[in-house]
Amino acid sequence: MMLDAGMRARLPDLVAASDTGVSSTDNVTFDRTPALMGRVVGDVSQVRLVIDGQRAATVPVVNGGWNYTVPAGQGNRIF
Repeated sequence: MMLDAGMRARLPDLVAASDTGVSSTDNVTFDRTPALMGRVVGDVSQVRLVIDGQRAATVPVVNGGWNYTVPAGQGNRIF
């Protein structure tokens, strides 16, 4: 996954409820609709999420953070 917010976006993180790995912080999941979250630096109103080279979504930034749930049917992905 790549984020484009003028290079001010930090890497995404799985929401703990979507992280089905050994711990809730290892960013490993088998969830077919994982929820992602992230933070940005500076005055950014939205981030563009790119998955496997394709724009997946444009997500609004609220109070310096964003959330996105990957829709069902996206297949196996590495984020």
